Amino acid sequence: MLTTVNSPAPQFATMGSPLPTSSCGMNRVLIVYYSRSGATRALAAELAAKLGADMAAIKEPRSRIGVSGFLRSMLETVRGTLPPIEPLHVDLSAYALVLLGTPVWAGRAASPIRSFLRMTARSLPPTAYFCTYGGSGHDTAFQDMARRQGQRPLATLAVRRRELPPERHADALEAFLMRMAPARQRGAPVEAARHHRAHQE
Repeated sequence: MLTTVNSPAPQFATMGSPLPTSSCGMNRVLIVYYSRSGATRALAAELAAKLGADMAAIKEPRSRIGVSGFLRSMLETVRGTLPPIEPLHVDLSAYALVLLGTPVWAGRAASPIRSFLRMTARSLPPTAYFCTYGGSGHDTAFQDMARRQGQRPLATLAVRRRELPPERHADALEAFLMRMAPARQRGAPVEAARHHRAHQE
């Protein structure tokens, strides 16, 4: 089981290697992401550094490297397939806020993220979404995620791959962080974050 850590550097969850336990439980933000090419991982790492958050990567038993992996990804998107993913071994209840990150595949969230939501939708604390994308489709990807989770996110951030250098999306990222501020307050209870979300809907 993973619990929060008090560290400015992002902590990573790996199979069989849980995050260290914090003595004071100050860190209440978790970033869960899937990244095929590395673009979404880069954005997740930037957010983790800004928030002092923990990071957990969604992993799969089958590789998506190469042309065959790309084609399989597109086929799963079109068919709505939910592929198997490896367990994260994360105690979601230990966090006040979870950020979910995904690339956009054909106007939808990546299929491994959709599998994660299928498994955890009822146990997720308040969430925010972020994505990386090429041309378009981030709005429908976020809508797809919210529908699967059964609730709206506190905030969303969409960054084009060509705008991944931090200086090119700095304003959008700052606005994203500001919208999440109530849920990020130290010691803010989960119910307070839910109350904030209800007023935004």
